Amino acid sequence: MVSGVKKQLVSRDLVLDGFGVNRKPRLFNSVAVAKNGDIYWTESSSDFDLQDAVSTIFANPSGRLFKYDRKSKKNTVLLDQLYFANGVALSPDEEFVLVSETFASQVRRVYLKGEKAFESDIFVSGLPGLPDNLSGDGSGLWVPLDVAADAENPLLVHLMPNVPLIRKFCARVIALARLPFQLVHRLLPNAYTRRFLYSIGHFETLNFLIPARTTVVRMDWSGRIVGSLHGLDGTSGSSATHAVHVGEYLYLGSVRNRFVGRVRLPPGLVTGEPAPIHEKILDDAPRPKQGKLKVIRKDGEGEL
Repeated sequence: MVSGVKKQLVSRDLVLDGFGVNRKPRLFNSVAVAKNGDIYWTESSSDFDLQDAVSTIFANPSGRLFKYDRKSKKNTVLLDQLYFANGVALSPDEEFVLVSETFASQVRRVYLKGEKAFESDIFVSGLPGLPDNLSGDGSGLWVPLDVAADAENPLLVHLMPNVPLIRKFCARVIALARLPFQLVHRLLPNAYTRRFLYSIGHFETLNFLIPARTTVVRMDWSGRIVGSLHGLDGTSGSSATHAVHVGEYLYLGSVRNRFVGRVRLPPGLVTGEPAPIHEKILDDAPRPKQGKLKVIRKDGEGEL
């Protein structure tokens, strides 16, 4: 029975273990709950808050993956120095846990049982964009890409590890740009300086750089990509950060869009047997034109 009572499990004032440096958590992100109640959760950065999240692109990776033991009430660090740790998902048998390493365009795996327990490896790498939340089921995993990439739309974040001097320069420019507004806001808190601080450091500032396209990758539990969905005409919004499979549809959410979209899934994609590219999908039900998404808004359903 749900009681509605809330209880804090992890405090921002708690110093947690790290690989080399113990530190307080700052930018909490995603959770996955095991059958026994243990919680696997991510911290995207221990150096910056969400309002300063742009700086995580230029700073050294400080994301972490933790396991919270419900019995002992203790946190154990499983991975550290992740380049923006994000979505978390447990395999159906809970043999391993997966975590999106967003700015590295890959998904990492940590084994939880057997001879490899607490060892880690790369589950999949070289994704065509920035993976966000992970949504698993019995057959596989949905991996939405917050920002999709291709040869015409390369990712700036992929260039950063190779240009440390430029990274340092960009980080200092952002810090200097924020400094006067921080000083004023500290002395005289007001909505204007708060807005300026938000605009300088928040990811929303970079929205104009993001291509108007949506990509969701379908994988099986061995790390094999079995299919993908692409919205290239901009009608599906500018990104997808979460994907949930319900019935014949995949529901798409995004921190960058003000709606929840849904797309009818091609036959076989969920089970790992995609339909041929040129196969006609039979569907007698009324639906929008191909490439459109049905949108669920507060005032009812609409179409893009």
